[in-house]
Amino acid sequence: MAKQNVVATKTAAKPTKVERTVKPLFTGVRDQAGKLTSYEGFDPKNFAPLKRAEFAEIATYLDFRAAMLEGSIARVTKKITDFREKANRMRQFGSTEASKKVNKFQRLENSAVAILAELKGELTPEQIQDLLKGLETKLREGVAA
Repeated sequence: MAKQNVVATKTAAKPTKVERTVKPLFTGVRDQAGKLTSYEGFDPKNFAPLKRAEFAEIATYLDFRAAMLEGSIARVTKKITDFREKANRMRQFGSTEASKKVNKFQRLENSAVAILAELKGELTPEQIQDLLKGLETKLREGVAA
């Protein structure tokens, strides 16, 4: 008996339309003409973008632009630091698999530190030291094995 070629047909599912939500306008502190005199409380995630024409003074607008750029710089600086740390980790531990395991270990370490911070109020310092000594012993045994 001859084999039949079965071809699976894929039906192209139409992507669902995402309804866009309109961000509200920033009310802020305005003068009598309705122009902004302060941008305090403005968050670009929550409000529609501000334009130059909405400000009473160009100096206030320039301060606003500088503040927005400072926020951008902070985010970019953090990304740069993260990339450099990742590059150093790759140089130090070599392969991607080893690097992934090191990342996992560091996440576990951060979790342990957070749990210890929570336990500080519930346990005495001696009890916490005993926990840490037990963990250190288990880690040494695991590395030696």
